[in-house]
Amino acid sequence: MISRSHRFESHPQQLRRRVVSLFLVFVCAGSAHTAHSEEEPAIELPEGVKVVWEMEKAWREVSPTRERICLNGLWRWQPAEEYTETVPASNWGYFKVPGAWPGITDYMQKDFHRVYAHPSWAKIHLRTVTAAWYERQFAVPANWVGRVIVLRTSYLNSRAIVFINRKKIGQIRFPAGEVELREICEPGKTYTLSLYVEALPHKEVMISYTDTAAPREVRGRVARRGLCGDVFLEARPPGPVVGTVRVETSVRTWEITFHQELVGLTENNRYRLKAVVRGDTEEVAQFTSSEFTAADLAGHVYRWTVPWKN
Repeated sequence: MISRSHRFESHPQQLRRRVVSLFLVFVCAGSAHTAHSEEEPAIELPEGVKVVWEMEKAWREVSPTRERICLNGLWRWQPAEEYTETVPASNWGYFKVPGAWPGITDYMQKDFHRVYAHPSWAKIHLRTVTAAWYERQFAVPANWVGRVIVLRTSYLNSRAIVFINRKKIGQIRFPAGEVELREICEPGKTYTLSLYVEALPHKEVMISYTDTAAPREVRGRVARRGLCGDVFLEARPPGPVVGTVRVETSVRTWEITFHQELVGLTENNRYRLKAVVRGDTEEVAQFTSSEFTAADLAGHVYRWTVPWKN
C-alpha cells in the first residue's frame, strides 16, 4: 500500500487535532525525445542580476525513493495576446517564479516583483495582461533512470499549457497539478520547458456591490495571476500515487466526503481507498471506499461519501 504521508507537497495541509491519513489498497497488482533547443534571443539583464538554471545549485528534497528539485528563479517571460501552439522565438524578458504578475495593486496586494521587459512590449500595461509565456531550461538528473518524472506546480492561476522542446505535451489547471514527463524526458539530458499561462476568471461578467444601492456589472478578473507558487521537477517510483485530498464534512447529513487525487492507476485493476481519522492520541474513525477502477475517476479525482456520526 502507498501512504499519503510519503508524497512530497510544497504546502501540506495542517489539520488541527485530527489528521486524515489515506491509503490506497490494491485489489490487483498491476522512445524519448533528446533534442536540445538552442538559447533564444532575450534581453540583457542588468549588472548583478543573473539567471541561475544549474540544477546542482537548486534547492532539492530527497528521500530513499523520491526526489524533487525546485525550478524557482528568473524565467524568460513575455505577455501573450492569444494562444498559438508556436512558442515565441524572440522578444523575451524575464520575470520571477513564483510571483503574481504585476499591475494589480490593492489593500491585499502590492507590486514588489520586477519585470525585466523587452523593448517590444515594455509599454504594455501589465494590469491588462491575461496570458503570458514562460520559458527556462532544466536538466534531468542522470540517476533518475527507471523513475516517473513529473513537472508539478503548487499554485497556478489559472491554466498552463506545457511544452517541452517547443512540443505541446499537456496542461495543468488551477489550483495545482502535474504533467508526467517520463516518456518525453530522458535522464542525463537537458530540455527547454515553455509554459503558456492564462489567468481565467470564474465568470466573464460579475456583479459589483461597491455601491450597495446601485450594483453594477463589471468584467471578471483574476487578482493573482500566473505561477504564484513553487514549481518542481519530481521523480518517484513507478506505480499508482495518492495525491492531494480535499475533505468535506456535513453536520446536516452527518456525512464525510473525500475528493482524492489518484495518478498512475492501471486500467483493468480494481482499488479501494481507506481513510483513518485520528485525534491527539487515538483513532476516532475509519472508512473504506467501495471498489473502483480508473474509469471511475473524473479528472484524476475519485469522490466518495460515507456516513459519519459520533
